[in-house]
Amino acid sequence: MSTTRKRKVLSLEQKLEVCRLVENGESYRKIAESCGVGLSTVSDIYRSRRQLHDFVSLMDASSSCSSRKSMKRAANSALDSAVYMWFLQKRALDQPISGPILQEKALDFSTKLSIDNFVASSGWLRNFQRRHGIRELKIHGEKLSADSESAAKFTATLNDFIRKEGEQWLADDDTPLFETLTDEEILNAVKKDENEDVDESDMPDKPTERLSHSEAELTVAKQ
Repeated sequence: MSTTRKRKVLSLEQKLEVCRLVENGESYRKIAESCGVGLSTVSDIYRSRRQLHDFVSLMDASSSCSSRKSMKRAANSALDSAVYMWFLQKRALDQPISGPILQEKALDFSTKLSIDNFVASSGWLRNFQRRHGIRELKIHGEKLSADSESAAKFTATLNDFIRKEGEQWLADDDTPLFETLTDEEILNAVKKDENEDVDESDMPDKPTERLSHSEAELTVAKQ
C-alpha cells in the first residue's frame, strides 16, 4: 500500500534562498532535491518572489531599536500579535493607518478574543508602537520600521499559519500577499500559549489616558 508523503513547507528565509539560487542559474531539479520539495514547489516559489520580497521589506529592522536587549510580550499577546498582523496586512496593501484606526481595530479584536476590560488607551498605543518599532502614526498614514525580534516573531506566526492552511494564497504572482487573510484567519494564526513574560507597562493606564466611556461606545458602534 502506497503512503502519502507529507508536504514540506519551507520558511520565508528558505524561500528567499530558493529565489536567489534560481537567479544564480541553479537548476530547479538540484534546488528541489536539496530542499526536499518538488519541482512545482520551486517554480511556485520563484513565481511568488515579488510578494516574498515585498513582505520582507516591510519587516526591515530599525536601527533605533538595535540597542534593545530583550522584548517582553504584551499583557494580551494574542491580541498584540493579531493587531500587528492586521497592521502589516494593511501596510502591504498601501492603506494608511492612523493611531485611532489602530485603537479601534484593537477594540474589535479584543471583543472577538473575549478579552474583558481591555482599554485601547493612548498608553496601549504608545507601548504597541514601541514593541514593534513603529516610529510614528499620523492621520494620513504611518512610517513603519519593525525591529528584528518582532519580525522574527511575526515570521514564525505566519509560517505556522501557512503550514496549517496551505500556500495557495502565495501562488499567484499578481495577487497581493495578504489579500485573502480575513480577521478570523488572523485570529486563528495568533492564538497560542501566552505563558511568557508580560510587559506590565501595557496594563491599563491612568484614567486620563484611557478612552472615555462614550468614546469607547462610539468606537464599538462603528464596527
